[in-house]
Amino acid sequence: MPSQLERLYAMAHSSTHVLHGQWDAPVSGALGGVSLSWHAHTLELRRGARVEHVYSFKEHVRDACTTFMNDQPALCIVLDRMLYVHMPHVGEAFTIPLTFCTARAFPLKKGILLVRDQRAHDGASAGPQAYFLQGVFDHLSSWALVESIQTDAVHGTLQSFPELGEHIVHVDPLMSIIVTARADALRLYTCRTSSDPLRHTSPPATQDPELLRPRKVARRSSARRSRRSSRHVSEPMLSRRVSDLGTSFSMLPVPEPRPPPPTNPAATATAKTAASAPSLAAPAAAASTTSAAATMARRATGPPASSMFLDGADASLASVGDVNPLFSDFARGHAYVALLDDISVPHLSHANASVMDVHAFSMDSLLYMVIPSCSRIFCRHIIAGPRIAPPVHTRADAVLAARDACLVSIVRRHDAMALLHEDGRLVIACGPPGMAACVEWGRGIDAVRCRGDLEVCVQGQWIPRPVFMRPACELTAHILESLCLFLPTRASSEILARFLERRLPTWQGLEHALCMEPNDRVHEADEILACLGLSPAVQEGSSKAPSSAAAAAGVGAGVGVGVGVGTDVTAGCGHPGSTTTSVCAFDAYVAMALHMLAQDSFLDVHRRRTHTPILVQLLLRIVERLGWTRWSDAWRRLVPVASQTIRPPAGPAPPEHLYVLLERATRGHPPSLTAYADDLASSLHLEPLSNIRTCCTMAAAVLDVYAVLAEATSAQPVADAILQHRLRTSCLPPGIALPLEEVLRTCQLDPPRDASADMYTLLRRADAKAAAFGAPPATVPASMLTTLAPGLDPLSAQIFHADFRLLDVARMLMTTHPHTARMPVDVDDAAAAASSLPTSAMATAMAKALAERTMAQCVGRGLFRYASRPLRTTGTWRTPRLCLTLRTLPDGNLISDTHAASELDWPEFHNGVASALEIGTAHVDSSWIFAHASSSRGGRARHAGFLLGLGLHGHLRRLGRVHAYRYLAPRHTLTTIGLVLGLAASFLGSGDTAARQVMAVQVAAFLPPGSVPLHMSTITQATGLLGMGLVFCETDHRWTAARLATQLDAQVDTADANEAHLDLYAQCAGLGLGLVYLGRARRSGGMTSASDHALVLRLCRSVAACDDVPPLAAARTAAASCLALALMFLRSGRVDIADALAPPTAATLAHIRPDLLLLRALARSLILGDAVPDDAWLRQTCVWQDPAGLDTPSTLAFFQIRAGACLALGLQYAGTADERARVLLLRQLMFEAPTDASFEARVVQAAWSTLQNVVHISLACVMAGTGDVHVLRVLRAAHGCLDVSYGTHLATHMALGLLFLGGGRFSVSQSDKALAMMLIAFLPSFPAAPDDSRAHLQAARHLSILTLAPRLVAARDVSSNEVCFLPMSSDHVRLEAPTLVPTGTLSVSTRSRRYWPASCILDHVQRRALIAASASSSSSSSSPSPMHQAALVHWLHVQRRTGFLSYADDPHGHRSIFARTARSAVPQLGGDIDGTCMMRDLAALIHGFKTAPEAQLLVHYVCSANAGLGAFCASILLDGLLRDAPMLMRVYLALWTGTYEQDASDRVLFVHDTQLLHAWYASPADAVVRGSRERLLPRDMLDSVRWQLMCQLAPALSEVAAYVRGTRAPLTRSGASALATLRAPLLSDLEILRTCFASTPRPLAVHALRHVLDHDRLVQMCVDAW
Repeated sequence: MPSQLERLYAMAHSSTHVLHGQWDAPVSGALGGVSLSWHAHTLELRRGARVEHVYSFKEHVRDACTTFMNDQPALCIVLDRMLYVHMPHVGEAFTIPLTFCTARAFPLKKGILLVRDQRAHDGASAGPQAYFLQGVFDHLSSWALVESIQTDAVHGTLQSFPELGEHIVHVDPLMSIIVTARADALRLYTCRTSSDPLRHTSPPATQDPELLRPRKVARRSSARRSRRSSRHVSEPMLSRRVSDLGTSFSMLPVPEPRPPPPTNPAATATAKTAASAPSLAAPAAAASTTSAAATMARRATGPPASSMFLDGADASLASVGDVNPLFSDFARGHAYVALLDDISVPHLSHANASVMDVHAFSMDSLLYMVIPSCSRIFCRHIIAGPRIAPPVHTRADAVLAARDACLVSIVRRHDAMALLHEDGRLVIACGPPGMAACVEWGRGIDAVRCRGDLEVCVQGQWIPRPVFMRPACELTAHILESLCLFLPTRASSEILARFLERRLPTWQGLEHALCMEPNDRVHEADEILACLGLSPAVQEGSSKAPSSAAAAAGVGAGVGVGVGVGTDVTAGCGHPGSTTTSVCAFDAYVAMALHMLAQDSFLDVHRRRTHTPILVQLLLRIVERLGWTRWSDAWRRLVPVASQTIRPPAGPAPPEHLYVLLERATRGHPPSLTAYADDLASSLHLEPLSNIRTCCTMAAAVLDVYAVLAEATSAQPVADAILQHRLRTSCLPPGIALPLEEVLRTCQLDPPRDASADMYTLLRRADAKAAAFGAPPATVPASMLTTLAPGLDPLSAQIFHADFRLLDVARMLMTTHPHTARMPVDVDDAAAAASSLPTSAMATAMAKALAERTMAQCVGRGLFRYASRPLRTTGTWRTPRLCLTLRTLPDGNLISDTHAASELDWPEFHNGVASALEIGTAHVDSSWIFAHASSSRGGRARHAGFLLGLGLHGHLRRLGRVHAYRYLAPRHTLTTIGLVLGLAASFLGSGDTAARQVMAVQVAAFLPPGSVPLHMSTITQATGLLGMGLVFCETDHRWTAARLATQLDAQVDTADANEAHLDLYAQCAGLGLGLVYLGRARRSGGMTSASDHALVLRLCRSVAACDDVPPLAAARTAAASCLALALMFLRSGRVDIADALAPPTAATLAHIRPDLLLLRALARSLILGDAVPDDAWLRQTCVWQDPAGLDTPSTLAFFQIRAGACLALGLQYAGTADERARVLLLRQLMFEAPTDASFEARVVQAAWSTLQNVVHISLACVMAGTGDVHVLRVLRAAHGCLDVSYGTHLATHMALGLLFLGGGRFSVSQSDKALAMMLIAFLPSFPAAPDDSRAHLQAARHLSILTLAPRLVAARDVSSNEVCFLPMSSDHVRLEAPTLVPTGTLSVSTRSRRYWPASCILDHVQRRALIAASASSSSSSSSPSPMHQAALVHWLHVQRRTGFLSYADDPHGHRSIFARTARSAVPQLGGDIDGTCMMRDLAALIHGFKTAPEAQLLVHYVCSANAGLGAFCASILLDGLLRDAPMLMRVYLALWTGTYEQDASDRVLFVHDTQLLHAWYASPADAVVRGSRERLLPRDMLDSVRWQLMCQLAPALSEVAAYVRGTRAPLTRSGASALATLRAPLLSDLEILRTCFASTPRPLAVHALRHVLDHDRLVQMCVDAW
């Protein structure tokens, strides 16, 4: 054991050692393609030759890699004492402290494996040797060794991993393999990581039971932290510092080194399983370190103790009691390993080098472990599971004799291996060594490495020896790479070796690799045969010599994989013998591979004219050498190329090309590329090609999509397949692309609601994507902001864009600017008038009247400016003071102080509420609210209202108890009222216990018996009663209802000597009772219980008691009982209850207080719920119909009853914008008030004023949020009247704010709660003065905010991100966005051809929940809440079609392309197109259309009237713009070029495209996909293409006739095109037909030909020729 001083020196050396290294990220891994290189304190991240980022640190960089952490690609940099994690995609970086020195870091699938530097720590006391970190927020976990790992469980005894003296040398994250090395063996483990611990089966019975008993660790009482320095500490302290995981590692069982398994003399290495059990550490030793472990367990710098091994069943290794409580709930990963193979390496223990020099790498599914000190390389085959097995001897050697090895790249990544032999020879194995061909690459070499490319060390100097020879030509590289992937290993390695040997990365090098050069074939025949694993038929006396490359490699040749080659392949060669047989087999594989590559290339429009002819020429050279003339004929028919005369048909039958498979797919036969390739190999008696889908990506994707199309019952599965395969239709030929475009068009017209963002992008529906995944807030065009009042939401200007009504309303509700009035002045005595004007009675009276009107405007201002201004919670919200000053003209004097300070308390309260209601999207906390408290009288009143406004927003849900106490302790009346009502509004209908306690403290009746009397004021207790009803609203809480019922006629326990608020107290009790039982009679099927009957009977008696003797107490109770009955039986239709509230007769009027008539009429109408906006219903509410000629009691009764009926009508039709209700209510304003000054006249005038106020309120309720001009005119006139009471001003401006609720962005709901809140807020009578609260709680006037409903629908143009005008429809109702949709609307949809079809589902319940959740959030973020913004407005995201202007720019649609195009725009191939006129139209129409910027360039550069192509381009452009189908222009151009470019190399393929289109539109698949929708490609267009092709047959008919006669002459492109147009069979099939025709009677033969051949002209030519 090393001494303590030696360990400290090792740690110091490890910490100061300058490290350097390099790491290349796998292409398929995290941050694929980057390269990391580090030296000392700096790390560079490169991508290719470009340095993307440079990292600098104070500590040394020890290792680095890339992996996935927290589902993000991450760069992990290991420093001396920390792990730095950078996530470039999200732009975040994390620093994780480490308590150990790290030697290596290995990436895993998720997370990273860290290996502790054993040179810097003592293995016996320093903790685990390896750690696992799954995420940046997890703790380090140790690895556990088990016997086996299943899907969800691990089996066997848990042991530490790795053992002492065992080093991790390689980790393969894809195969989940870990390779370790020790002094005498190599071990291979499978690894498994998870976020949750896997189920652990019981350990074997032989396990020591002491391991299963949790160990309690004593904790030190001292809280002193241990020193972090590791330089001068004792050995126990060093043990505690380096482990630092909460539990001393010496307490855990340390397994002894396991002896190597017995070695089989017949094999070098065999798979064994470790059988030795670990020995337990001495209990005394464990106990000696208990105190040290307990000290470290409390350190917060390290991971929890439980991270040492596993939780749950793994308590045998780590005690749960050792976990630091601070870290008990922290996340961490779990890592397990199980032994797969134990390879005994006896020479490793005698080698001078360290086991750390062992390295490993993977090549395909083979794992190579290189031991330089023993000059051995071990190979294992990794099988799915994973499982380990020695490689099959026909594929690779299990043991290689080589000093060193590394992976290199020739054409593709890691496709070869550099092997350095003991004699200094370097060979490049072009595949797994053993069976692969090799090329000697140097001699006298000491070492090799790969730093981007191969480097060799000669005499201590590193020299580059590059082997990377990927051709610069894309086609050459693709062919070479595909052949290496297609062919068997021996054959592909031979091709790669020949390519490397020639050292010519060009097409000539490819030809050399394929033995296409002269004199190459015979020389390489036997080697090629050996590569294919065939046994050549060696002639007598001949012998096969090994290849020079294989001899130079110094490895065994082995026996290749047998590949059967049938007679069909070699039958047509004509050259018997072994050499010819091997050549034919090799060529057959190459021909099959080139056939697949050519099929793949002609499916891509970017390669079909460039790559396909070259591939076909190469393929023809191969098949001609094979003698497969039938293949040659098939490919010459498809891609005509210059060649010699066609030979007689021979060889195997050619396979069908992919167009045939696609045409069958339209008829319901799904194609498969794998099945196609397997059938091809089977027909040639060859093994199937490998990696077919990897190399032929286009063909695989197309066939897979068409396979879905063949069996699809709708268009959506096909669109999903297109997206899944990332298939771009722009790269496909028109015949293949157009059916897929039809699919996308169908989905585009009706996009799915639950699709992904990529799907919406594929469908070109940005509006649907925005609707599904959200979008940034829309902006209002600057041209619309001219009508916007300052401080309002810009969306209001879009709603009211036609006039300046917003500015007018904002002026009428302005409370912060002084008023100006011009007073009359006597011109004869101007000086005297000027001196007396400021104190004149007229000016003072006007100043007082204007001040009262200003004070009454605050409630309406809060409604008007609701949620209009954003809030920054980092600042202070300023509540402006009321400006009650009058400036008189012409002298400009100011008159103020018209009211006493006590009279301004309630107006300032309303001012604070209005200011708080202006807050829009915000999240506030308790501290921010309390910071706005003020000490002045006016400031306290404003802050009290501010509390109520915040409560109406829902922000008081998180008000702290301490802050609530500090608000309530001073017993300031207004502050208490604001807080109590604000809390009640925030907890509306929740029954919250804390809110109930706050309400109960205010009311003496709710205090427990024997409580100390608090003597709250009557108005405060009334507020508590109303707040209690709000908290228990619609909950049917019996105890609360019973307590409230007792307060209807109870004596108030208060020290307040003023009895003016007793009516208010009873009214709040009645309203609270009604709120608790709100709508109970309708919800529960009627109030049927005994207690309900008793309560109803009591209330009805209270109402009827007023008919006899009307004392004040009885009238007070009767009014409260009316309100309670109205809410309890709301819209229940209970006639019996309504009869108890029936209007009185003329004889009983003298015994009823007039204001009770209003309440009884209101309650009766609300209970029946039968309000109809017509005169008949209004007449049946009262026996008197016209106040003219009535006596005073009857007149009073008429006005009061009519007012109650009007208010009931307004409440029941609130937010409906019903025209009949508006007209009916407007007619009630026609009654005139008496003008004399008698007492009776003044009483009647007060009743008339009540009717006027109620009608104003009712009109605003019906037209809430609409800003109706007719109602606005009425309210504007009322605003100008100054000789009215304060209550009239209040009602007028409340109606004005309600009419423009939230600037026109909101309306009111029609739910029971909304109707109850409106009843409370708008209930007469209105206050006579600013400080009047006798009949109604002034603070309750703001409860109407709780009734708002977000019914605004606004359209957002996704292209411009602006709010736009848009015609919509909902339930056959025509609307125009932005607008308030009718009540109960479930969805709206567009009804404009300018925009793509879109719809928006309106979920009002969810919207209200979002508003409440957003408003109640207490986050300190100052940015607006997207959730709250989305909840306030229903956004209809729309996408404008190409060629149309918005409704703001073109209201009537006269400027659109569709409206201004006077001629047909259907493209024509051969018609007479007036190109000049069409160009003139396009030049004028395209200009200014932002939806099609590419169309302007096309018009400018392509469309020209001088040529037919220009006119055709103009017509297709116009057609694409009109139909908003930009993909059609590409299809049309392909049809034009294919029709008129007769010498094009892909002319035959174009003919097959047109035939596929005809088959598609005639197939049932088209009907399934397209339905009754108009087809994208007009029928006339496709027919004209077909007609043009038939017209072009004449010059090639002679060539077709010669082909039919069997004349073997070279085919031209026109001849091949004519044969494809006539669907002529191949030459071999024609010979069969000719033979049958000759042996069959002529009439019958002709009849048979008509059934076999598709074209009559071809039939006639065959008959004439035969």
